[in-house]
Amino acid sequence: MDKGKRQRKKDNTGKRKRGVGIGIKIMGLLLLLAITAISCVGVLVWTLQSVIGMSDQIVSEQVAEQEKISTLSRQFTYINSQVLTHVMTTNSVTMDTLSEKILQDIADMEQQIEEFGALLSEGDERKEALDSASAELAKYRKTVESLLVTSAENKTQAYVSATSNLPMFNESIEACMNEMRDITGEQMDQAYEGMSQRVENIPRIVVGATWILTGAMVLILIGMCTQERFFCQFLCPMGAVFAMIPILPSALFNRNREKCPSKCGLCRKRCPAHLEIDGDTPLSGECICCHACQVTCPRKNIQIGPVKEREMVKE
Repeated sequence: MDKGKRQRKKDNTGKRKRGVGIGIKIMGLLLLLAITAISCVGVLVWTLQSVIGMSDQIVSEQVAEQEKISTLSRQFTYINSQVLTHVMTTNSVTMDTLSEKILQDIADMEQQIEEFGALLSEGDERKEALDSASAELAKYRKTVESLLVTSAENKTQAYVSATSNLPMFNESIEACMNEMRDITGEQMDQAYEGMSQRVENIPRIVVGATWILTGAMVLILIGMCTQERFFCQFLCPMGAVFAMIPILPSALFNRNREKCPSKCGLCRKRCPAHLEIDGDTPLSGECICCHACQVTCPRKNIQIGPVKEREMVKE
């Protein structure tokens, strides 16, 4: 009889151990899936941030740079027209006013080119074209200064000089501006292409995360089908709260084996957490404090609480 009892106890213990083993394996898989899902979320967030960063770069930097180059080109065309107006004007007061304005506009354009060049990195392909435009503008300034003096003295000579020199400078400086515009356009196209590639990856990341979550749900269902109270033991957040119960004075079980009837075991059978109660046993984190064992015991042989309280109950 004792041999059969020990065998049944061994079988029950083996079943519980196998169940716990399956639960731990499934929990390990869930943990791996959780780490993968968090990684997918991190990649998704990084992708979205990079898309936003590229969009901001295109809008705030490259578009603004493109507009700045166009502004410089328009400003140079305007200065050229002012020089021709000076050559065609015979009023001395008007010529003096135009001379001051033309030289001031050239100085402003030189400053704008210098400021724009300071924004470009050393490896920027536009820097070479900008330096060429700056060198041509310096030559243009000297030519215009000489032309303005000639215009005040000899209109015919000034007209000949203007019609021969100004188109040459206009062609060279505009060529530099067009080169910078083309390079800026290529950089914008590259940025758009990189942003498009990252945007295309977003659905893939979302689909991957969805499959991971689906796999996690399937594993949870498998765990709940193969082991009793799988969710409560491994996933329920209240388990962390119940794990603190053993520090309480009242968290103590006591079962006097000598008073237990033979072949009973109702307390163990009715325990939803399958806990072993043997002597003074502190509550484990798996206990849900249902007191089913205490209610089930036919001889009221199970007491819960501090020793003094249990002694008072016995008395």
